[in-house]
Amino acid sequence: MNLVDFQPEMFEQVRSEPSENLIDLNVQLLIGAAKAFDMPIILSTVGVKMGVNHPTKKSIRSPISEVQEIDRANTAE
Repeated sequence: MNLVDFQPEMFEQVRSEPSENLIDLNVQLLIGAAKAFDMPIILSTVGVKMGVNHPTKKSIRSPISEVQEIDRANTAE
């Protein structure tokens, strides 16, 4: 499962009905399902190392603390 851009700045850009809390809950449920089925999890962000954005939300990061976060803005490193 690939988790892409679950950073505070991205939540602020959501303009549909779901609230930040509902999105957060849905992602946590997806993480739980992925772990239950022993699926690999890829966690990516953008602009964290450049200081433009914050890292993944703590509520989403906590259950997958063993997964390395990949900042796509710095993939050349």
